Amino acid sequence: MPGLSSFQGAQGAQGAQGAQGAQGAQGATAWIPPYSQPVAASPAATLASGADPAVSFALTSSREELVQRRVIEHWLPTRSQGGAPDELPVIGDLSYFERWADDVRVENCLTELMQPLHLRQVGGVFLAQHVVPWFDPKKKKHTAVVCDLLQITRPPAALFERQTQQVFDMSDLRNERMAEIVNQIGIPMQFWASIVDLNLSDKRRTLEFLSIALLCLSHVNQFAKQTFACPRPTAYSPSIQPMINPRRFGAFPCGHGAEAFLVARLLLELSGQCNFYGDKGTENPLRRQLQRLAKRISDNRVIAGVHFHIDSVVGRMVGETLAEYILHRCKGGGWQPRGFAGKETMVEGEPLPELLKDFNRHQPMDKPDCNGADLSPYFLEIERGCDDLSSSPLMAHAWKRANDEWADWRPR
Repeated sequence: MPGLSSFQGAQGAQGAQGAQGAQGAQGATAWIPPYSQPVAASPAATLASGADPAVSFALTSSREELVQRRVIEHWLPTRSQGGAPDELPVIGDLSYFERWADDVRVENCLTELMQPLHLRQVGGVFLAQHVVPWFDPKKKKHTAVVCDLLQITRPPAALFERQTQQVFDMSDLRNERMAEIVNQIGIPMQFWASIVDLNLSDKRRTLEFLSIALLCLSHVNQFAKQTFACPRPTAYSPSIQPMINPRRFGAFPCGHGAEAFLVARLLLELSGQCNFYGDKGTENPLRRQLQRLAKRISDNRVIAGVHFHIDSVVGRMVGETLAEYILHRCKGGGWQPRGFAGKETMVEGEPLPELLKDFNRHQPMDKPDCNGADLSPYFLEIERGCDDLSSSPLMAHAWKRANDEWADWRPR
């Protein structure tokens, strides 16, 4: 496993944008807790995976002394006659899942999480759907249940052109935000840790769970970026001159914004304080801090000159929706599908007034909104469904192990 320095995915080094590798799938597992770091000069002192030629030679010569007979010595007791055909573990036994390496657990959870997700582009529409195959005994044929997750269409170029002025205006904040922007190039876990005390001692499985969720998000969001292929602000004006070099993929939707709102939602859920404090619709202090950080991370990408405000609007929608979907796969309860209609951002060739203002993290994405606010015309109402489909045993286990680490956070 990589050392603690890789926790930020090379985040401290902007050279060659190595830190950006932690964006989504690239390097998200690099900050899974290291268990087997070298503690002495000798290579034999570490139990890290892999091989060292000198250690391999020493182990071979040691074995020649220890194993002197030509007949193999059995360790496991011999099965009695008529006993079980073998002594292998029960198939699917999750107790053995705990024995695997951190990155292997993450990979297996991600595979199970992604299995029913179907991503495609149809007529310029990006669709993310939950697909459950099943056999219809009456018709005697295989079919499937399909439930929507995300539906997104691209805004017109005129909106990006108009929002370029916003990007230019916000560049005045670059000196003030430079330290934040550079340290948020990757997945800025230390910023979240400053709010909820994430650490490698008692939040190891939380960090592992977040890495799974971020990897899933990256697969979904990167396919959306590929579908829409939207240029970054520098393509619209030579005056933008970004202060960092973004990786080579589209701007829309904003990956950093999606990641930030996903992490904010999952951390709030783990804390058990989703409905703690105040009446319905009142934002509790923990949620407020998490949401403010998510917005600030999104804004910093605009300030840096690599994203538009509309990228953050849809990034927030993607992050919140994927968080709900992942929680459903862990413990049931369903999720709220959401959609964005890019063409509805313009009226008679002009952007809606709200899209020429600051990105609003309180903007309702669903109807009815608990505060009675109207739904913006570019957010689609999509019927909720699939409340009890496709549980994920591995994800449920990963969630339980992470959730156990937050017992002292929950209201008593």
